[in-house]
Amino acid sequence: MKSSKETHTDIIRSKAITGIIYFSYLAILLILLDVAIGFFLIKDSNSLMGYPLPPYTAIITAQQRQVFERLGKSDSTSYIIYDQELGWTVGRNRISNDGMYVSNAHGIRSNRNYDPHPPEGVIRIAAFGDSFTDCVGVLNENCWTYYLEQSSDSLEVLNFGVRAYGTDQALLRYRRDGRQFTPDIVLIGFMIENIRRNVNRYRPFYEHNTGSLGVKPRFKLDETALVLLPNPIPSEQKLKDLIIEERVFETFGPNDYWFEKFSMAFNLNSLLFRSNLIRISWLIYEKSQRNIRRLYQSVDGEPFKITASLLKVFYEESLNDGAQQAVVVLFPAKSHLEAYRDQGKKFWQSILDFLDQNSIDYIDLTDELAQSQLVTFDDTGHYTTQANQEVKNIVSKWLKQILTTLTN
Repeated sequence: MKSSKETHTDIIRSKAITGIIYFSYLAILLILLDVAIGFFLIKDSNSLMGYPLPPYTAIITAQQRQVFERLGKSDSTSYIIYDQELGWTVGRNRISNDGMYVSNAHGIRSNRNYDPHPPEGVIRIAAFGDSFTDCVGVLNENCWTYYLEQSSDSLEVLNFGVRAYGTDQALLRYRRDGRQFTPDIVLIGFMIENIRRNVNRYRPFYEHNTGSLGVKPRFKLDETALVLLPNPIPSEQKLKDLIIEERVFETFGPNDYWFEKFSMAFNLNSLLFRSNLIRISWLIYEKSQRNIRRLYQSVDGEPFKITASLLKVFYEESLNDGAQQAVVVLFPAKSHLEAYRDQGKKFWQSILDFLDQNSIDYIDLTDELAQSQLVTFDDTGHYTTQANQEVKNIVSKWLKQILTTLTN
């Protein structure tokens, strides 16, 4: 007959064996699930429902591979060109292949040229920003800036917008290209998603399925002062060389917020991402961390602090350079406008509070666009012709008040 001690040992041994069996079954099930996910859900071992999975290479998608093949090839017809200082910009005297985009001799989106100084009796407005300022998706004559210029013989409106720009690039374009035109009023276009771009250096680091291989300068904060980190490469050919030499991570990774935050996912030798379950789990985690609401809630986080500082510096420099008025124009993208319509709240309220606290004038287009019955967005997610007309109307209301003040 076994002693109580032996019986206790047998019970422990039995439980251990049972635990090992259960663990083995669970491990086998997870392995089978992992294999099934890879077979049925993950395409080419690289994406899930269009979302790239880690580990990430310097070139992530097939579209980026096509862009890579064109790098360094001379193209005098391209509307958007490489720019060492800004990353990219609008070429001078260019017409896009589809004829939709036309630029003048200074790389401004316009069918006409402008003198360095506005004519007597004319108020000159200069607009800076990304694709919503540039008016991607419509002809020159259907841009809100063009409508605004045509609304009065006493107005000139220069469109310095460039697609995919961050607020940092818009500020640098103002400093280099815009201030020389001595604008009376500066419009600082700010699309709400720009908060993510303002801490990025190599586009695929933060937007993995982008069709761009854009490289850009960015600013860092040294206590309260903005410090420029210039674009480190002189040409598209240099970017192509870095990709071939597998030196993109070491060149653009340092000081790129998204690379540094998710550096583990850029380790091509990581054993962790050989598991499809872990790859999908990482995708979910990464998307939650990139959530734009989170960025606006984290007012002490780098994306918010950099963005707020850029808007403040841009506004103050415009006035110090002689502009009589400057204003931040907030453009909601489709998801932002839908969120506001559904919830009645602006998840970007923290940046509006910052602007109020610093006496920075702004126009948030969201309120009136949300009330409009217009078809606001086209298939690319940009404003339709009708929406551009509505933007012009909103800006005109603000402008009428400002001009009354300026002329009194």
